[in-house]
Parts: sequence; structure tokens; C-alpha cells
Amino acid sequence: MRVGYQHFHLQLIYNGPVGFERIEGVVMASLEDELSCPVCRELFSDPLLLCCGHSFCRSCLEESWRERGREERRCPLCRHQNQNSRGFVAPNLALKNLCEAFSKDREPTDDLNNLTDVLQVNREHQLLGPRSRSQGVCPEHSQRLQLYCQDDEQLVCVECVSQLHHSHTFSSVGKAADQRRDTIRSIMRTLADQLDIDKILCGETLGHVKAQAAETETQIKEEFEKLHQFLRREEEMRIAALREEEERKRWRLMEKIGEMDEAAATLERRAELVELEMGADDVTFLQTYKDMEQRVRASVLDHTLDAGALIDVSKHMGNVRFRVWERMRRIAPYYPVVLDPNTAHRFLHLSEDLSRVWDSGTRADVPENPERFYEYEEVLGSEGFCSGRRGWEVEVGGAEIWIVGVAEESCERKGKCKTVPDEGFWVIHHRDGR
Repeated sequence: MRVGYQHFHLQLIYNGPVGFERIEGVVMASLEDELSCPVCRELFSDPLLLCCGHSFCRSCLEESWRERGREERRCPLCRHQNQNSRGFVAPNLALKNLCEAFSKDREPTDDLNNLTDVLQVNREHQLLGPRSRSQGVCPEHSQRLQLYCQDDEQLVCVECVSQLHHSHTFSSVGKAADQRRDTIRSIMRTLADQLDIDKILCGETLGHVKAQAAETETQIKEEFEKLHQFLRREEEMRIAALREEEERKRWRLMEKIGEMDEAAATLERRAELVELEMGADDVTFLQTYKDMEQRVRASVLDHTLDAGALIDVSKHMGNVRFRVWERMRRIAPYYPVVLDPNTAHRFLHLSEDLSRVWDSGTRADVPENPERFYEYEEVLGSEGFCSGRRGWEVEVGGAEIWIVGVAEESCERKGKCKTVPDEGFWVIHHRDGR
């Protein structure tokens, strides 16, 4: 098991039962040496910065100069002569802030105590620090990055404090890292909370989708049942008309057949008489032939079919779909604008056929989906267009205030906006009777 822990950017190998208190103590002692006055060996107290770059406690520097006389104002460390009449350049505010921050950070934090427990449990494991030694070293001064500048939000060494970060606020690397770990944890908690909220919203939306689907399915079945009933009635009417024509023409043909049967019987009787007359001698037959021929021909009747004896198929089947559709248009209401319920504000109520809308006065339990208007009571049509000329007839009823028009698909739906062309709206207003 590899355990990596970065604190003051140390590189260390853990091979035995060495407590974290010892590691922290070494680091704190090293930093304390850097923040100690060369004269009194204590943390700087009201440090002063000399021209040579060295710093000393105010009391230590004044005591040193008092012993040597006011004529000789040299640095106690490098013996550099200070030309300033006051003997120092300025108070070293950056170093002062650094010492105060170091004093506050001496007490071990909860995270350090927790890490001590980790080290005790994993005392047989190898502990690795940064992968590269250069990660914990100042690239400009080649010193350990032991401090964190709160103003510039970057790691610095002690040398950086006096040169580039004068009068800034500092903290130890450990404290800065802990603060930023807390920030990351806070962000992660916020993200987790938001994820939980989004999950709940998705669950609610799922339930709404199921309810929408069930309700819409019922409405579809009802609408198609009306159409089915209409089509069944149309079918029954057309079949009844066909049966009526069939019966009428069948009876006419039956009458025609009866007439033919009677004509056949009459013809048979006349044939018997003619046969008797044709039995006479040839001279008598030839003398009566013309009269006999006229009587025979007179008995022949016209038995051809009447016009229109067949079923008028074209009347029953000709363009039947179009004619049924024409009749259906008369019974089916036509709505030029079908409203989109997924865009309707929570206080707007839509009719089942999605053709009418009104302010219900109560908040509907619907999801806050991206398409829905949130700030204003508005609703869009279900179909859009990109070009062409359009016209609509809209009944506004007795409403005192209304707005009717068109809107861009990208119009603002969640925040406040004005219904003007610059914000994607082209509308007609009615307010205060005009």
C-alpha cells in the first residue's frame, strides 16, 4: 500500500514507528529558525528591514545601536553601514504578518491528528512524498516552499516574502492546504446535494411523464373511438344503400323473368296452331303464308334488359375515401393553433384538446422542465415555422388583459424579459380596455 501525504512539500521515507508529531516538529522547527531574530533567537517582534536586506527585532536593533553609539549604525550581522538617518529602511510588515501566522499555526489540527492515526496503522508501509524534489522548492530562490501567500494564492519561500510579497498575508502550507481541501470538500458536497436534488426532480419528472403518457393514451383512444364510430356509421350507411339498390334491381329482373315465362307459354300455344295450319296442302299454305308470317312475328316481344339494370358501382366506390374525409371534416373541429402543454406556465390551464388556455388561479404540479415558462404566464404553440406568411383567428373571450403573438424558440423562459422584438417577441397587447 502506498500512502502519499504532502505537507510543507517534504520528501520522506517511512520505515518505522515514527509519529507524525516528530515529522511536524522537524518542519516547524526549520521554519521557526527562518523566522527568528539573529540577535535574540526568538520569533521576530516588530521586525525592521535594513538596507542590506537583513531584519531584526526593533528592540534588539535599538539595543545593539545603543551599545555602539548613535554614530555607528551598522547591521549587527553583516556590519553594513546604513545611510538612512533613522538607521533602517522600513518596518518589515510582511515578516511581521508571517510570524503572527506561524504563531497561530503551532497548534496541531484535527487533520494532523488524523494523519497520526493513519501512520500508526500503516507503520510498516512506505510513505512517499512529491514525485519530484523540485515540486517543493522555489524555482527562483531554490529554497523550500514553506509559506502560502493568501493575496497572490501561491506557494512562496522565506526569501519571496521580503522581495515580492511585501505587506501580504501569509499562512503555513498546511493551513492553506487544509483550507483549500475544505473548499474542495464543500464544492463536492454542494455538487452531491445538487445531484440529489436533480435526481429527485428527475424522479418527479418520470412520474409526470408516466401520467402524461397514460392520460394522452386515454385521450387518443377516445378520439379514435369517435373516428371509428363515424367510420362504422359511414360503412353501415353505404352498405345499406348498396343493399337497397341490389334489392330494387333484383325485383325488376325477377319481374322481367316472369314476363318472359308468360311470353314463352303464349308462344308455345301459337306454335301448336301454326303447326296445324302448316299441315294444309301446299297451294293452301302458300296462299295463307303472308298472313301466317305476320301473326307469328306479331307474337315476338322485346325482352332486352332495361338500362341501369346493373349495380352502380362507381356511385358506391368512386372516390370513397375523399368523400368520407370531406364528411369527417364537417364533424371534426379544426384548430389552427395547438398549444404545447410542456411550455405552459404553472398557473395556466389547457383544455384537453389543447386549443384553449386560461388562468386557473392554482399552481399545477408539473416539472420545471427547460421548455416551460417560469416567470410569466405564457404558453407556446406546438408547431413552429421558419418562413412564409401566417395568420390566425383567436378568441380572447372577456379577458381584460391578454397578449397574443409569436416568439422565437430561443426566447427567455426562466427569467424576466420584455415582450419586444429585441428579446424575440412580436405581440399584440390588450390592457385597460385598449
